Amino acid sequence: MLTPSFLLIAPLLAAAPLAQAPAPQDDATPASDSPAADSPSEDESQATAEPAQAAGKVFALVGATVHTMVAGAEPAPQTVLVRDGVIEGLLAPDVLLPAGTEKIDVTGKHVVPGLIDGMVFFDPDQDALYVSSGVTTIRDLGGEPVRALIEREPAQRDKTPGPFLVTPGAVVDGDPPSSSEAAILRSPEMADQLLPILFNEKIDFLSTQLGLSPDAFKRAAELAHERGLKVWGPVPRTLTLEQALERGLDGVLFLDRLLPEGVGWDKVLPGGLKNGVQTLAAKSTPLVPVLRATELRLGRQDQSTVDFGLMDPIYEGQWMAERGFRETVADEEFVKTGERVMAKQLALLIALDEAGVPLLPGSAAPQPWLYPGLALHEELELWQRAGLAPSDVLARATREAAEIIGIDATRGTVARGKVADLLVLSDDPSLGVEALRAPEAVVLRGQVLDRERLDTMLAKVRAKFDARREELARPIEVPEPDVPEGIVVLRGKVDFYTVGERIRAERFAVVREPDGAVTYVGRTRYVASAEAAAREMRVLQRTRDGKLDEFVVELQNGTDKIVSSGLWTAEALRIERRANGAIVDTKNVRARVVCVDIGSVTSALLLTQLVRTEPFEIMTFHELLEPERATWAMGWGGEGGLVHMVRTHTGALQWQSTKLGSPELMRITVGGGIVESILVEEDARGGPGLPAPAEKLKMVKPAPPTDVVGPPVDGGGEAGDEAGPDDEPSDG
Repeated sequence: MLTPSFLLIAPLLAAAPLAQAPAPQDDATPASDSPAADSPSEDESQATAEPAQAAGKVFALVGATVHTMVAGAEPAPQTVLVRDGVIEGLLAPDVLLPAGTEKIDVTGKHVVPGLIDGMVFFDPDQDALYVSSGVTTIRDLGGEPVRALIEREPAQRDKTPGPFLVTPGAVVDGDPPSSSEAAILRSPEMADQLLPILFNEKIDFLSTQLGLSPDAFKRAAELAHERGLKVWGPVPRTLTLEQALERGLDGVLFLDRLLPEGVGWDKVLPGGLKNGVQTLAAKSTPLVPVLRATELRLGRQDQSTVDFGLMDPIYEGQWMAERGFRETVADEEFVKTGERVMAKQLALLIALDEAGVPLLPGSAAPQPWLYPGLALHEELELWQRAGLAPSDVLARATREAAEIIGIDATRGTVARGKVADLLVLSDDPSLGVEALRAPEAVVLRGQVLDRERLDTMLAKVRAKFDARREELARPIEVPEPDVPEGIVVLRGKVDFYTVGERIRAERFAVVREPDGAVTYVGRTRYVASAEAAAREMRVLQRTRDGKLDEFVVELQNGTDKIVSSGLWTAEALRIERRANGAIVDTKNVRARVVCVDIGSVTSALLLTQLVRTEPFEIMTFHELLEPERATWAMGWGGEGGLVHMVRTHTGALQWQSTKLGSPELMRITVGGGIVESILVEEDARGGPGLPAPAEKLKMVKPAPPTDVVGPPVDGGGEAGDEAGPDDEPSDG
């Protein structure tokens, strides 16, 4: 789930970097050689540690027709022998099994390799949905990076259990980014600074996004290739398909950039797509077409095809909002146009296949109406509808997918030495890929999950989210924030929502202190969870003469606490970070920032008092409250109430102020995510509150501003790094 980072309070992580566990040594000896078996290569570095449940276990699937998906091998009756989670051999049906082998009778069934989904946005809560659908490997293209890197570890994968996970960690993008989770590369120099940090996490490949500049993209690709990593992503907006491939893009997401410039899908003729096909074919560049996403975007979605009870409630809000928007435009002509576009894309898929372009099935789940697990089946069925033979489609989702991703040494076929990721099916998938839906059993890294066990896994997920829905319905109780000595001129409370779901609430206060300082304080509590520790954020921003003198940001997650504080002294902002009381680091920033950005309403309160039309610097934060300077620009206007619009470094911030100065309505846009707040309490104790300055009100335009005043916003540098010439590390 793509979630703005300020909605999350990251757990305190150990100092050691996240690293993928080393591959186990495979010392299994095959019980029998088989013509259908392909021996593993000497280098099996791609293997993953096997589950504890499979350790020491020997079993055999007996009586099935085995579709090994080994190139050139035909389906045949065979016995699949598994030891310690690895396929030890493929035996003729009449071969005597080793002593102590558990015999699992699957007579009349069909055994195939587990399916590989080449494009998902990872959410560990959806593990059971993938596995129950027969998806045993997923490749993450943009989930929450810290969570994905933690969950990739074999021990974590075995908890649900969940599919094998391939991840890039954080995606890399330009400014503004597509997601608040992205690593922002504003220049080639930033690629040199930030990517080694990402590489130290032992990522599996580099995922790039649309906003990268040509030079930053080229440098990122060079650095990835030096590490032996492939580069995958959509073609950046500033590059053509040919230019992106020349600069190092190894795999392409989506079909759109095969279109001639300025021509849409509704107008393009088959000949207009030939150049894109030839460009990919010339370099054998693989592509993830994501046809089902197009079909949904241009058609109508039947709500009955998905079970929202098995997903986090936030998805239901997002998906229903997207459906509501689509229904406003999806008249009969729109649907007919969508059908024509879909026919063109299906024909393009066949043209790509005939040209030899490697095709990787990917679902893009859980984007709206792309249900985890189910969406891959729908994608494969579209490929079959386009004209690919069912056996070819199955090969794309198993052996060829493993080859493209680079995990074919351990996955993708039913063969000696491969990880035992297997599906047991009632019907023959070579006659139709619909047979892949709802497998009778899934063998996941040697652990046998029959239908009853799979259904039990799903029932646990349903119970979890039933409880989650109950929690969301409860009010969020937030104590008043601590205030310094002085006169409280304004108090209030706001509730924050995303796609209709309340996610947090904040109480705020503004205090005029005896020495003339104006201090803004906020206290935020997040929606409670039975599984997660209680989460709270406290913010203090103290200003003098309209300038930020001091800030304190405190994030509490259960018993863990992170504090980042800054004090303007000796012509520098001295910043200190603490984790559970221990100093993490200190930095001196030789720049006077206007406010801090942590998703708190206190920033809007403070900026309401700012009369400034030129860009200004603020302090924002990464994981564990790592500070970074950024540049914002602001404009204002409106008649029914003062409206501010700020162009931020990640999107936009907009709010409408009451006469007392509180943000009545606020919208925070980060990449594609939107969070809105509503003022539910306001109290100025009979006084004037803290209205906008008269000077600002005189400048109000007759209508809300459509853009901010000032030049385009440039990004800032990390506090204390070389990108900010006025910053310096502290010697303390």
